[in-house]
Amino acid sequence: MYYSYKDLNYIREALAYYEEKLCDVDINECDDEEAEELQEDILYMGRLRALTERMIDEWENKGPSLTSV
Repeated sequence: MYYSYKDLNYIREALAYYEEKLCDVDINECDDEEAEELQEDILYMGRLRALTERMIDEWENKGPSLTSV
């Protein structure tokens, strides 16, 4: 699947916002199963954000491409 630069930036911001909201949850108010799921979701959001950051970095560093005529 192809994502544009704009798509990737939007995805990055959405993931950061969602991760922030997950971190706002008081884990002490959760039962063990909810707490474990919350921790897994936070880690997963971090991995997705890192992947998105890498894709953005690759996009920014690839420079202009030339096509032969």
